[in-house]
Amino acid sequence: MIATWMRAGLIAAATVVAGEAAARDFAVDSSCCGVLYYSLRGDGEVSGHYPKQEGVIRGRVGPEGTATGLWTQPRSDHPCVRPRGGSYAWGRFVIYDIGTRRISGDWGYCDEIPNRGWGFR
Repeated sequence: MIATWMRAGLIAAATVVAGEAAARDFAVDSSCCGVLYYSLRGDGEVSGHYPKQEGVIRGRVGPEGTATGLWTQPRSDHPCVRPRGGSYAWGRFVIYDIGTRRISGDWGYCDEIPNRGWGFR
């Protein structure tokens, strides 16, 4: 009886885990912003943070492995005209080959096209 109950519990737990989008966690150093800690979810969502500037990233990964989205942080030398995510310090980012050793990418202030290198190393 106990074995049957435990088996049913394990099957239920496995179903819950399988229903969630599994995340893979990464950390990569950059010349611009220090270490970027990020997670890739199975549904294509990317999120992360870089403690050096108290910043966060949120975005999506396309089928070709390129992540695009927004970064926000509490302060910036180039504040934006309007706030995003509760801050005037934000911009767009693009990261190529995210989750691989070939990772590279750019970021930009506010609505500018990302053109400043992350300098991943």
